[in-house]
Amino acid sequence: MTVGTTAASSGHKAAGITFRTGRSVAAVLGRDHVRGVDLDDGTTLGADAVVEAVGSVPNTEWLRGNPGLDLSDGVLCGNALLAAGTHCLVAVGDVARFPNPLFDTTPRRVEHWSVPGDTAKRAAATLTALLACAAARPVLGVCRGSQLIDIAHGGTLIPDLADHRLHHGGPGQPMFLDEKVTITPGTQVADLAGELRPTVRSGHHQAVDRVGDGLVVAARADDGVVEAVEHPARWVVGVQWHPEDPDGCAVHRRRLFSGFVTACTGPR
Repeated sequence: MTVGTTAASSGHKAAGITFRTGRSVAAVLGRDHVRGVDLDDGTTLGADAVVEAVGSVPNTEWLRGNPGLDLSDGVLCGNALLAAGTHCLVAVGDVARFPNPLFDTTPRRVEHWSVPGDTAKRAAATLTALLACAAARPVLGVCRGSQLIDIAHGGTLIPDLADHRLHHGGPGQPMFLDEKVTITPGTQVADLAGELRPTVRSGHHQAVDRVGDGLVVAARADDGVVEAVEHPARWVVGVQWHPEDPDGCAVHRRRLFSGFVTACTGPR
């Protein structure tokens, strides 16, 4: 398994740990005790002990025969852990092969102790969005929730915005910032906001790419990035900004959340 350059250049080096990425062990040296290892590039590394811990073959045989699944190395997923080619299957742990914005956009399996819990939380959020949208209940998604509404309808995401200046603070700055968005007239978001050019609190590095089936774009940023989606025939609304932020507009916050509560308590 090749470790990304980001991991290799982290604080490990300061602790005296050196990564040799993209290499495998050709031979272990020593008889009565370990003296070192030969790598496949001809390099010899001295070692008092050798620990074999990383490297597993994912068990995906039971999924074979399902059309559309890519099982070439684990289960190919998007960033929300929804399996590519499906609308109802998620994968977690080191069987999931997904793009990690910490490295690049290349999907890869990650074998690390934190991965099962981290991916399980993300997959649970995805399943919640899928079930809520399928149940025809009122749904309000905020930031990541808006993206999951899009995923639940078959849409895709931009995993990392190349130009983030409109959407979140830079290094050393607060995450949230004020952002002007343009709301589409006649949408539920327009009715909820009460204006078409509000200033919102924004703090995101991902965004909707392809809009999911049945959804429409309800707002965009000045650079064209999708800032809100909704279902025109149901109360399903997703806003990429953070109305709950106390530094945002209190009137806008009350209108949005009151509208959601009214939809939840009204007749079905």
